[in-house]
Amino acid sequence: MTIQNIVKAKIEKDLKELELSYKKDLKLISEDLTTKTKNLERKYNNEISSVIDSELNMHKFFNKKESQFKTESNFNQELDQIYLDMITEIIESKFGRDMLSQFVSQFDKKSQLNISGILSDKLISELKSLGYLNIEKIKDNSKLGLIVYQEQDRSLEFSLEELINKVKKMTLNKIIESL
Repeated sequence: MTIQNIVKAKIEKDLKELELSYKKDLKLISEDLTTKTKNLERKYNNEISSVIDSELNMHKFFNKKESQFKTESNFNQELDQIYLDMITEIIESKFGRDMLSQFVSQFDKKSQLNISGILSDKLISELKSLGYLNIEKIKDNSKLGLIVYQEQDRSLEFSLEELINKVKKMTLNKIIESL
């Protein structure tokens, strides 16, 4: 073997070793990158799933709250309607008469009272039964019922809406106390 053949064989051997070393390093790098890519992909998939779950939970929560609000709103509307349906009984009740008497006791029986509202006739009847005869009925059905007493420097009002609110507050407080 000549020196040239020996050097050539040595170079070829070194080249094969380098090539094997580079292939081995390339395979390790490729496996490492594949592992990192899979981990990163898994991480982002988990984060995306988490965001989607959060969005779904938020939508469920808001839908539940909206449904609950509608139910409570319907309940409140039904409750308001019950009080409106019972307004005549409320006016004629001891509490209703006491509230009306307390209001009119602030001025003389000869005082001018202006009455308006859907139930103005009922209020006029109640006022007459209390001895108040100077009553003027005003056509305005924007309220349920309103009594207005005016002097030069002050104006006093008694509304059936306020009476209903007081009765609601009393009855709801009693219901809550009984629970």
